[in-house]
Amino acid sequence: MANEKILIADDEALMRKGLCTLIDWAKLGCQIVGTAENGLQAKQAVLDYQPDIIIADIKMPVMDGLAMIRAAQEQHVDTVFVVLSGYGDYEYTSQAMQLGIRHYILKPCDEAKILPVLEQARADKTIGKSLEAEVDLVVPHEDVFLAEMDPAALADTLLVSQVRVAEGDELSVEVRPANGCKCGRCWKVLPTVGSDAAHADLC
Repeated sequence: MANEKILIADDEALMRKGLCTLIDWAKLGCQIVGTAENGLQAKQAVLDYQPDIIIADIKMPVMDGLAMIRAAQEQHVDTVFVVLSGYGDYEYTSQAMQLGIRHYILKPCDEAKILPVLEQARADKTIGKSLEAEVDLVVPHEDVFLAEMDPAALADTLLVSQVRVAEGDELSVEVRPANGCKCGRCWKVLPTVGSDAAHADLC
């Protein structure tokens, strides 16, 4: 997909500026449509710009990244979220996973960390929430919370059917949505057709 709209949300001005200038967004076929310094600003920017991808810090003042994501999901915004997290943010990361977020960048980040995750997010957006689609999730070893999770537990947390871990410099986790249905409100993959009714009470 060309000309994807990117929104960046981070309470650190240097991080916002760095993300805007570090990547040659135009070369990738993307454009930065806005930035936000807290979750509340990001929540409004989501409604104003309808971005394809949001790169958001998980911890921000006024409204944190998790609350912003929940608010966007409640608005049925068709957006892919990329979460920025730091060392020690494992509890936040766990909650983000429960919201169905699959894309993470561990701070401090550079172009080498950002580009692969961005490509995963773009692929996820292009897939259009297809139940048959296959998405690769790269988990760096330094992201201890994800890297040390049992593959089966990771699959269960993400509500997907398969996770394959390949040995090497990184843990390459292959995630394939379950043969079920998608929640119309939060877009989570549900394990079986018809389970959306029971899930609605938790969404």
